[in-house]
Amino acid sequence: MKPLHIILVLPIFVALSSLIFGQTKESFVTIKTHGGKCVVSGVVSDNKTKESVIQIVGSKCAGTVDANSLVVDYLVKLFKYNWEKNFKNSIAALKPNSDGLLLFKLPERNVNGEYPSLPQEILESKIVFLDGTERKLADLSNGFLLVYLMEDWAKPVRTQLPVLIRLHREYADFGFHIVGISTDTERASRRSLAKLAKETNIPFSVGRAEASLSLAFARISRQEAVPQAFLIKSNRLRAVFVGGGPHVERMLNESVKSIVDREIRK
Repeated sequence: MKPLHIILVLPIFVALSSLIFGQTKESFVTIKTHGGKCVVSGVVSDNKTKESVIQIVGSKCAGTVDANSLVVDYLVKLFKYNWEKNFKNSIAALKPNSDGLLLFKLPERNVNGEYPSLPQEILESKIVFLDGTERKLADLSNGFLLVYLMEDWAKPVRTQLPVLIRLHREYADFGFHIVGISTDTERASRRSLAKLAKETNIPFSVGRAEASLSLAFARISRQEAVPQAFLIKSNRLRAVFVGGGPHVERMLNESVKSIVDREIRK
């Protein structure tokens, strides 16, 4: 069973936010572009932040901004002091005349200075690899792990695979691993996934999992899209990347290198 939809238009970079799994809410902004117009939605902590978002997006979209769905909720977590700079950098790739989507959330650790733990429903999910072996995700994420949600029919997967293969070859000896996961359990799709792995010489592990795993990750990224990548260390989430295209490929490559270089090549 395939996901409800695929984002194949504007590449998306989703920076890691506080992502507290529970009732705590976080600020976020979603921007959709269509026909030269930018539609802004999401939740921010105050009117000043909302006005700043509209102003920054307006400068990129030549003033054609619909922000009726951007709401203020004083109970959500505030963006950090430097959020404007991050926001401007994130929307730099926006093309108002092209259909697209961008989700912005700000990097932040929790109150204990730790990155958020993955929920148990993800950690306990079983992956059946192409060689027939079966393992839980929790057993794979003691070091650095990049979980890559992929399907053979998603074109951005094929363009991103060379980036992932280079990352694997550069960092595998330093404890960095990649696992490609498909949640399409149809028999034809399983054969196609194996064919893709063979054709592209994927050097990292590829397998299948139940659709519930994809939905659990979608609750983190707030997107049911393929591809998606989740950088994990010791069962804690470090970064999220959604969609395809040159921008997200560059962000995926640079962000993973920056984080891994900083922490395993000290």
